[in-house]
Amino acid sequence: MRHSKADFQVVNHGTLYLLYPNTLRAKQWVKDNLPQDHMQYGGASVVGHRHIADIIAGIQTDELDIAVSTALLPS
Repeated sequence: MRHSKADFQVVNHGTLYLLYPNTLRAKQWVKDNLPQDHMQYGGASVVGHRHIADIIAGIQTDELDIAVSTALLPS
């Protein structure tokens, strides 16, 4: 799902979000700001819907770019 040139790609899966770091700076941000034992899946950090707004705010405060998309759910 890494199609973005932004520092981060955030993919909304409903109650969970996948946060993909696309640059070295973004990977360092994850190391510096998320708990060491945070859940990961396929190169992304898994974030609950209750926490994603604060994480996005932190990323933006540190002047990194974010691209947001929504996963298509099967019908």
